[in-house]
Amino acid sequence: MSEQNGHNSEVDLSIAPASPDQPPAEPSSQDLLDLVHSFPCEFLIKVIGTLENDFVARVITAVMTAEVAETDINYTSRETASGRHTSVSITIIAQSSNHVMTIYAAIRTVDGIVMVM
Repeated sequence: MSEQNGHNSEVDLSIAPASPDQPPAEPSSQDLLDLVHSFPCEFLIKVIGTLENDFVARVITAVMTAEVAETDINYTSRETASGRHTSVSITIIAQSSNHVMTIYAAIRTVDGIVMVM
């Protein structure tokens, strides 16, 4: 398995079925994170939302509520040409897959979100 920046590029994502008669189980998001990343590692999150009420600041504040120190957050933002939306690219040091799930849950509480990746 090769590894770069905490990301395993050659991973078997199948999970063995409980019995030969059943199809393989679908892995959870957290299972996939554990399979693909070696924690702690840098983790990139992208958020798109409406450009109002300090959206970028509210997203960063939400990330910090998930036990991410301000010094462990690097981010950039960019407005769309129409000026209606903005995208925020956030790189954090994630401690575990559970930490990532907690961060995503915190981000989803922010009003004005269109998409989180």
